[in-house]
Amino acid sequence: MPVMDGYTAIKIIKSDEVLKSIPVIVLSASGMKEQKDNMEILADDFLIKPIYKNELLSMLMKYLTYEELAIPEAPQVIQLKEKKNIKNTKSISPKIKNEMIFLFMASISKQLESLNVDEAIDLVEKIVEYNEKKQIAEITECCILLSGYIKSFNILKISYTLNRISSFINK
Repeated sequence: MPVMDGYTAIKIIKSDEVLKSIPVIVLSASGMKEQKDNMEILADDFLIKPIYKNELLSMLMKYLTYEELAIPEAPQVIQLKEKKNIKNTKSISPKIKNEMIFLFMASISKQLESLNVDEAIDLVEKIVEYNEKKQIAEITECCILLSGYIKSFNILKISYTLNRISSFINK
C-alpha cells in the first residue's frame, strides 16, 4: 500500500470504536511464517496469494451473513431423471471409466482448483449429453444437483458434488 503498511492499517481499524468489529482478512503474497503469525495476531484471518475463488468465497461466508437459495432444477437435466432405463449401478465398466476419465477428469480437476461458473455449466452440459446414452443413475443425480448448485452459486456443494463424480468415476 502506498501510504501505509498493512500492520499500521489494521492497527488503526482495530483501535477505532466504530470500525473494530469489522472483520479484517489479510491477503498477502508472502507465505513467511513470521509475517503470517504477526498478521494473524492483528487480523481476523489470513489468505496467501494466489487464492482461488472457492477459498475466497469460503472465507467470505465465514464472516458475512448470507442466505442460501433454494435449488432450482434444470429442465434439460430433469429429462434424464424421468427416463425408465437409468442404470442404478455402484460402479461403471472399465470402458466407460476410461472414456469418462479422458473426457471429464481434467475439467473436473480444474473446476475443483478454481471454480469458474461458466465452465462449470459447460462441463455439466457435456456430462449430461454423454450420460444421455449411458443412463448412469449416479451421474444423473450428480448432474441434477450440480445444475441447482450452480444456479444458486453454492460453491461448497458444487465442490462436494464434483468430488462425488470424480470418486464415482475413479472407483
